[in-house]
Amino acid sequence: MEKYARSIHKTLRRCEDMTDRWIGLSGPIFIAFAVALLIPCTYAFFEVIFAERFSSSSLGVRCIAGLYCTWHAVLIFFHYYKAVTVSPGWTDSVSTRTSTTTTTHTTTNDIKTCHKCIPPLPKPERAHHCRACNRCVLKYDHHCPWINQCVGIGNERYFVLFMIYLSTACCIVSLMGYSVVFHVVLPLRGSEEWSARYYSPAFLVMLTWMLALFIGAVVGVMGVWQLSLAVKGLTSVEFEDRRAFLKAERAERKAARRSGRPYSTIPTTLFNPYDFGWRENTLLFFNIGQGRRHPLTLLLPIPHPPAGDGISYAKKSPQGGLQLSFDSDSECEEGV
Repeated sequence: MEKYARSIHKTLRRCEDMTDRWIGLSGPIFIAFAVALLIPCTYAFFEVIFAERFSSSSLGVRCIAGLYCTWHAVLIFFHYYKAVTVSPGWTDSVSTRTSTTTTTHTTTNDIKTCHKCIPPLPKPERAHHCRACNRCVLKYDHHCPWINQCVGIGNERYFVLFMIYLSTACCIVSLMGYSVVFHVVLPLRGSEEWSARYYSPAFLVMLTWMLALFIGAVVGVMGVWQLSLAVKGLTSVEFEDRRAFLKAERAERKAARRSGRPYSTIPTTLFNPYDFGWRENTLLFFNIGQGRRHPLTLLLPIPHPPAGDGISYAKKSPQGGLQLSFDSDSECEEGV
């Protein structure tokens, strides 16, 4: 029985490794597909939806709306470009020496070593090994094929801001495009009048509106999820670690109750040493606030460096709660 179990486990592991390699290799295809949708849909929006929606508005209103929509589009493309091109923070350059920071409430830990990397490399706290990239990432969150790399301390702000700006833009396109699609595009599609007025095919405008409905909902949910983790001072890996621990604890209590064994009725309180409250967590994540960058910089297409070095972090001392170690050997959880 053990022999068969080990064979099945080995087979599943090989399938998992093949999936990881496929995700790592298919990243450029995902990026090309995303760009192939973003550029023509943006053009169709400005040429048809925006023009029809503000056709009867005054020049001043059209100028203000045009500036806003252009600014919003620039932010979407900028943050997507930065999420794709900025390194998430590889541990290759991490020195074995313990770094120090000027942040208050900071403690330094002995840096561990990742033996999955070849050769073995330093593995600071909150760093994890990604199977798709086959490298360790500082403050690893997840591997995203849509940016062809991991989300880590180096590019997490660009990734979250891209989702926020994209989802809000999709909501705007959905609202603005409703009347245009049903009162202009559908009645005029395939006619000579449409060909004389617009370069964009009618199906592209309808596709833009339908994609805005779908992507706005999906990316909006994902963006809220990622932002909620940042507000709590967690990464997705750390959240899953906490959930797995609590799930195992509930199962243990249930088994103890069934067998008549004694068990504690007091729920375990997990302490997150990186949680300084929702406000400070948000400021730290985006590197804004007192002593950092101005919050308005998030509204500009400029670089947003991280608040720390990804090696040591500001931490609180535990007060009565159980501190769950986040320095586990958790591996890549492929995301989107």
